[in-house]
Amino acid sequence: MICGLERVDTTRSTLSASEKSYKNLLLKMGEKFNIRQAYETLEKVFNDAIDYFDTWKSYQALWDIDLDQVFAQLGDNIDNWNQLLKQIRQGRKLFDSNEDFKSFGGLEITYNNVSSKVSNKYD
Repeated sequence: MICGLERVDTTRSTLSASEKSYKNLLLKMGEKFNIRQAYETLEKVFNDAIDYFDTWKSYQALWDIDLDQVFAQLGDNIDNWNQLLKQIRQGRKLFDSNEDFKSFGGLEITYNNVSSKVSNKYD
């Protein structure tokens, strides 16, 4: 699809039919260019980004949580409360960062708004 896009002609000259798009671009890449390797690289980048996004998505439970249920379930058991606080401290490490985004090659995930909301919920 990308190779079928029309090229911008800045010289205002008449381009030949093969030059009006990028269709012949792959032919110019030579035999060393491996399209399968390019697809595998893209697939890895997308999978890494999806995994990272899923990590953030897993914190959606914080918005859905009913604090009354937490208090009812943990009750007065100090060991359960300590265990919960340990888990919160471990989970909090993801949000204690000065960065607002994560880059995966040309793909960028911006999470500053989500990070501040999750941090406030943890607090």
